[in-house]
Amino acid sequence: MEDLFKKFRKQFIEEIFALVDQLESDLLVLENDPNNRVVIDSIFRAMHTIKGTSGMYGFTFVSEFTHHLESIYQSIRDTEAEANKVIIDISFASLDHIKHLIDDEQLQNVDNKNNHEQLLNRIKAYVDNEGVVSDSKEIPISETEDKIKVKTWSILIRTDEQLFFRGINFVNLLTDLSSLGTFHIHRISSLSDFDTETWGVVLISDATINDIKDVFMFIEDNCTFTLVKEGDLLDQELQGHFVKVANDVSLKSLEHGLPRYLDEDLQKKESATIPTATTQTKYNIKRINVDAAKLDYLMYLVSELITLNSLFLQTTKDDYYEAIRPQIEQMESLVKLFRNNALEIRLVPLNDLILKFQRLVRDLSKQLGKKIEFVTQGTDIELDKNTIDLIADPIIHIIRNCIDHGIETTDERIKKGKPDFGTIKLSASHVGNYIHLKIEDDGKGLDLNKIKENAIKRGIIKSADELTKRELTDLIFTSGVSTAKSVTSVSGRGVGMDVVKRTINELRGEITVETEENKGTAFTLKIQQSVAIVDTLLFRVENTYFIVPLTEIEICLRLTLDVLIKNQNTGTIEYNEQMIPYVDLRSLFNLQGNYQSIIKILIIKNSDRYLAILCDEIVGEQQAVLKPLGQAFTADNGILAAAQQGSGKWAYLLNIHFLFEKLKSDVLSAMV
Repeated sequence: MEDLFKKFRKQFIEEIFALVDQLESDLLVLENDPNNRVVIDSIFRAMHTIKGTSGMYGFTFVSEFTHHLESIYQSIRDTEAEANKVIIDISFASLDHIKHLIDDEQLQNVDNKNNHEQLLNRIKAYVDNEGVVSDSKEIPISETEDKIKVKTWSILIRTDEQLFFRGINFVNLLTDLSSLGTFHIHRISSLSDFDTETWGVVLISDATINDIKDVFMFIEDNCTFTLVKEGDLLDQELQGHFVKVANDVSLKSLEHGLPRYLDEDLQKKESATIPTATTQTKYNIKRINVDAAKLDYLMYLVSELITLNSLFLQTTKDDYYEAIRPQIEQMESLVKLFRNNALEIRLVPLNDLILKFQRLVRDLSKQLGKKIEFVTQGTDIELDKNTIDLIADPIIHIIRNCIDHGIETTDERIKKGKPDFGTIKLSASHVGNYIHLKIEDDGKGLDLNKIKENAIKRGIIKSADELTKRELTDLIFTSGVSTAKSVTSVSGRGVGMDVVKRTINELRGEITVETEENKGTAFTLKIQQSVAIVDTLLFRVENTYFIVPLTEIEICLRLTLDVLIKNQNTGTIEYNEQMIPYVDLRSLFNLQGNYQSIIKILIIKNSDRYLAILCDEIVGEQQAVLKPLGQAFTADNGILAAAQQGSGKWAYLLNIHFLFEKLKSDVLSAMV
């Protein structure tokens, strides 16, 4: 029982954070459209849910705090107040506080305690100053109007022991229902003492369907609501046949479920008098929440299967296995389908991060006194969960820099003939096996001269160095280089953009920058769709195996040793009527042996740049399950990860971006 309660409590916490995200999204809409009744109702219901469920699972401070906040939105809902700037600011601050209360449920943290008191005082002060009425006053209406407004509702409730485990208190539920009007309850069916029961509630009320559903919001999936008739369907004679729930001993039995009694006389009349649904509504659940640890374990099993399949393929190459070749090929095909399906299960839409970015833009633009609009395009694109988790911080760094360095103040923009508000746009698109994420602003652009001055001052480059525009913009990813005129709480220390590039490199991605003075700056992140299992080309240098993603390879060629010796001073070979640099892995990783008379080469293409990798043997394609390595192998020394082959040997994934940086020479610079 205790383990089951912990399970539901964990689920509750996940639901609370989802509701807070929903509230943040709704508040952003409400801030621009204060009279949006749909959003106001959505905010109120979400707060009502948080208040109710948090109390069930012991989060008393969350429940009490949300109750006070909810009173503001009740007044807005009743048109007694407006959703103004003060309310929106209090609401955002309150949502941040609720997140802290989930981690500090006993309110033991001093900062949280002080913030709790300050926010409560702000909420209460606003309520008092605005004259918000907590208890709505009833307006007398004529008997004729009452008959017109009143409706008869039929509500079917399906109960089971799971409702008890979830902490559902039916006393509170029915007490809330009684505030809407007169109701009668009876049991329709029962399978056993432990199985599902169906209960019928006839409600006479002038409430709307949303008001009724608010009462049952915690068990709404267990209920069916039907409007029976306009007006009061129940006359005095029929009412006498219902077992009316009153303040008697039967209420106590509701603490552990609905009462188990039935008015026999009512059974004879209700089928002819009260229309009730005889079938239950079916809910087709198309999405389910799965613990990330379960997905990680699934990927582990998939990786083991791929490794085993690789070994199986390697040991069945002989003609002896020709008779079962079709079955071997079919199994290989199924393994690939299994892999692809497992990867798709882990895909998460980029939209899941958008709320975080919207909130960031709102808060920072307000802090810096700038008007900024945040727009998105194509963000329904999906990425692997691990990728989503890793790219969130880099995008935040970039957006912060766009807000602080890029977008001008309102006065500056007006003087330049620009709109008084700046725009930051996040767009996503598929390009081959990659996802391109573009973050662009319409601000002042990068000051390339300032970047160069800072780089010279820090000894990163020399004053005599002639750099291309791309090399100048790439300097912003060097630690300590900043164009900010002063250090602020937002940015300016030259810390962050170097971390951005390092993170993108670890994802085997690429980041490029385009900028134009007084037009703006655009950052493009090129990310692979999956980072766990990759189709690669396996090759060997002496006794060491390496892999490169197939998407990085332009073509495989042969080269004679005498040509290599002839060009060793320049470190280049000829390809496609141009000279491109080559990488000697023997020299880079201190491997033994010498190249034979015929050398195999892999031509790698990255954007508009090329390089060649020398090797002894090209083994062939391999579906690689990537494993992280220790600190001895990092993205900064040319190795990103490793994959185990069917033979048990390891193959090392080369960091292509590192190799291009390593070979940044006069020849390479001329081609950029």
